[in-house]
Amino acid sequence: MKQRKDGRWVKTITIKGQRKYFYSDAKSEKQAEKDFANQLLNYKEKEEKGMLISDVADEWLAYKENNIVHSTYTRYKTYVKQLVSFFPNEYIKNITSDDLEFTMQELSRQQYSTKTIIDYHSVMLGIFKYAKRKKYIPYDVSRETEIVKGKSSKPRAPLSDDIDTSKFLNYTFGLLAYFYVYTGLRKGEALALQWKDIDFDNKLIHITKSVYYVSNKPYIKAPKTENGKRDVILLDILADVLKPLKSKPDDFVFNKQGNMLDKSYYTRQWTKFKEESGIDITAHPLRHTYATMLFEMGISEKDAKELMGHSSIQVTHNIYTHIRSKHKSELAEKMNNYINATN
Repeated sequence: MKQRKDGRWVKTITIKGQRKYFYSDAKSEKQAEKDFANQLLNYKEKEEKGMLISDVADEWLAYKENNIVHSTYTRYKTYVKQLVSFFPNEYIKNITSDDLEFTMQELSRQQYSTKTIIDYHSVMLGIFKYAKRKKYIPYDVSRETEIVKGKSSKPRAPLSDDIDTSKFLNYTFGLLAYFYVYTGLRKGEALALQWKDIDFDNKLIHITKSVYYVSNKPYIKAPKTENGKRDVILLDILADVLKPLKSKPDDFVFNKQGNMLDKSYYTRQWTKFKEESGIDITAHPLRHTYATMLFEMGISEKDAKELMGHSSIQVTHNIYTHIRSKHKSELAEKMNNYINATN
């Protein structure tokens, strides 16, 4: 122990091969020794208990923040808050695999979908893997847990056949809805489009970027994967509507006084579209409508994958399988109705 020039006392102790520094503002050496003894006792007690899971989860989130997009970070924050709520003031060392299994089962009982539970499970694995790497826990118990089945999520149905999409153009935000149907673009991809991305001569739309939001403010980002960068065919039915509206190359196609749409404006305008059209729908089912159109045209899964920017052919295959199943059900209904009517 020694006293520094500023009057503070400092003591160095080697614990488990690592040098630890303790400081004291005591007036005398005797008082400083007593202070150091208390600090060492508290340190050893804290070492024995380890860290609260809430602190480890926050540390993991901070570690992940710079390596993931903002929307994913925001989603992770929600998952972490929910997971930590199952273990109030609990030390991560004390949490068992049974505790984690119970947590997953509780999410299932609360009617979370299987996909959401998989996301929660992934975050949980991330936290415990991080804790093991940082030596906060001697063993990663999360590896012993299994994914629990949740509520079956309903597939997002495309537009019904009796809806006249040409009428969309009469409604607020109708052009954007019309655009979703005939391009299959994701919401962020459509909102990031500038007129220079639309090649009227070669009938192509170049997808090179996407919009994401931090609170209400829009920002541009690159696609999540290389598959997101692609060219989509500009159909004549859409080109005829867009061409008269074309403006400066750097202007956004869907804009608010020339600027990107902020989140609240988009929400208000889309709500107006739903009210005026009488169709309660989001952008994603309209993308699914485009996929259905590709299927009915006989477009191969490989070509559909490229047009829709799917990360893998399996994603496209799953959508096509769902569409085939739906068509078989409709076919069976028509056949049964016909036979029943003739007997």
